[in-house]
Amino acid sequence: MRGGQKRPSGAGAAARGETAMGTLFILILLAIVGFAATYSVLSALSPPPSILVDDDLDLEAASPSASEAAAATGAGAQGGASSRGVGEGRGAGEGSSGGGGSEETRDFCLGEEHLELWGDAVKWGSNNPTDTAAACCQQCKDMCSGAVCQCNAWVYCGSKELCKDNFRQCWLKRQEDVLKPEVYGNNPDIPWTSGLVHGAGKGIIALHTEHGDIRIKLLPSWAPKTVGYIREILHLKYCTGCQLYRAEGLGEGWSKDGSRTSKPPGPPYALLQGILLTDGLPFKPIPRESAPIVHRGDVCLVGEGPDFFISLADHTEWGHAHTVFGRVPEEDLEGPVAKILALPVKQESWGSTKVLALENPVGFEVKRDTSGLQF
Repeated sequence: MRGGQKRPSGAGAAARGETAMGTLFILILLAIVGFAATYSVLSALSPPPSILVDDDLDLEAASPSASEAAAATGAGAQGGASSRGVGEGRGAGEGSSGGGGSEETRDFCLGEEHLELWGDAVKWGSNNPTDTAAACCQQCKDMCSGAVCQCNAWVYCGSKELCKDNFRQCWLKRQEDVLKPEVYGNNPDIPWTSGLVHGAGKGIIALHTEHGDIRIKLLPSWAPKTVGYIREILHLKYCTGCQLYRAEGLGEGWSKDGSRTSKPPGPPYALLQGILLTDGLPFKPIPRESAPIVHRGDVCLVGEGPDFFISLADHTEWGHAHTVFGRVPEEDLEGPVAKILALPVKQESWGSTKVLALENPVGFEVKRDTSGLQF
């Protein structure tokens, strides 16, 4: 039995105009579409952008042009308005709509508004009134133990005005494929909020490089919008602009397990940084989602993306500045990630920050993991 709900009709009547006005409208629309397509291609082919770095930087006054949007990471760094660097707004994730918590918080239950996921109902919402979307999410998580997940999708209606008889309904469902979920509806008229839960061995992608696969366990309940964007890339044939371009090891600021030493935390800044951008998929900035303290193995957005980094150490000094959307297993940090860190690098200055950029960036494709990793 499917657990879908009826949705408000989105039908609207189009006004009829004279033939000349209609023709003019079509010509204008075609011009806009053509411009948008050109901009998308140019953005996808752009080289890795630079960074503005200054702890006292006026972000509004110093914002770079669109082709120079800040997207790098360094201790105390601040990017342009379109993409923040590490150090901006330390602790700002606490209490924000982005869902960042205290240093101890490593469990989140976020969903995506105006989205209704389909799936076989394991608990009907009409019999399961719930106070909040987060509580609905937690119910689903409680039904997912290890690799056995009776529930891996949840749908909640939290607006009394828009939901009417469906108000407070929490539907718990099961999807066949969490990396390609069935969607009943996704538009501003949808009153539902939905989310996914990944059990052990599920929701794992691989950044396929010539040096081996870097596997990432996606965290949709931490960063649903970011994970949704990565799923879109996953289903494309190629990721033409995807590459790793910055590689900095642990240095003296951290021990081999990524824990802090008494030395200052960088440079080097203990990260492998790259970009997730490709032809055919225009990128829209992703507001910060869950932003806990960054730990070794976390995969994070730089600012609002599309640049990202894999953390090789615990970065308490960065506060709650970055959306964490995935985790890399230790064996991959010591395997393919370590191989890339050993490649030739060159020192560059991004603003006032000294960084180590790969002499030859490493391209990658985003694939499904088929290794059977239970993570």
